[in-house]
Amino acid sequence: MSMFCYQCQEASKGVGCTRIGVCGKNERVSNLLDFLVFTTKKISKLVIENDLLVRDIKDLNLNVLKSLFMSITNANFDENAILNQINKNVNLMKKYGHKCSCGCNLITYEKVLSKSQSIGVLSEENEDIRSLKEMITYGLKGMAAYMMHASHLGKEDYDVYEFIYKALYKTLDKEAKVDELLSLAMETGKFGVRVMELLDKANTDRYG
Repeated sequence: MSMFCYQCQEASKGVGCTRIGVCGKNERVSNLLDFLVFTTKKISKLVIENDLLVRDIKDLNLNVLKSLFMSITNANFDENAILNQINKNVNLMKKYGHKCSCGCNLITYEKVLSKSQSIGVLSEENEDIRSLKEMITYGLKGMAAYMMHASHLGKEDYDVYEFIYKALYKTLDKEAKVDELLSLAMETGKFGVRVMELLDKANTDRYG
C-alpha cells in the first residue's frame, strides 16, 4: 500500500484509495498532504503546551488555516506548493521555540515518505478512535476554509482559533477515549456553525 485516503465519498470500493486516488491524486500528493496535516497538529502541540496566546501568533493562525484548507478533498495537487507550505510551517514552529529533533533545515519528499506510515490515517490502529479523530480533522478542514475567507474580509474569532488548536492537539492523544472524541466531534460541529455565521456576516458587511 503506497497511500491511503478515504476523505471523500468516492473512495475506492467505499473503503479507501491505496494506489491512486479516484480523484486523480497520486501517492506523492497523498503523502505530502498527510504530512502537511501532521505539521498543523505539531503546531497545535507547540501552541497548547507553551500557552501561546492566539492573539499574538497571527502568522501561525493563518498558516494553520491555509494548511488545513489546502488539504481538503481535491483542493490542491501541486506537490511543490504543498512541500513549500510544510517547510513554512516548520520554520514558523522554529520561530516560536520548537526544537527540531532531526536537526533538519529543509523537509524533502524523501523525509516525508520515511514518516508517511507513522503519521498517516492508518497509524491509528483502533478503527473507532481513528474514525472519530478523522471526523474531527475533516470538520476542522472545512472550518478553516470558511475562517480563512472570513479573515480575508476582516473578520476574526479568536475563540475559533483556540478551538482549532485544542481539537488538533487532541487528535495526537494516544490515550484519547471514544466518549471524549465523540464530545469533541459534537463541539467541532458547533464551532463549524459559528464560523459559517462569521463568514455570513463578513460577506454581508462587505457586499451588502
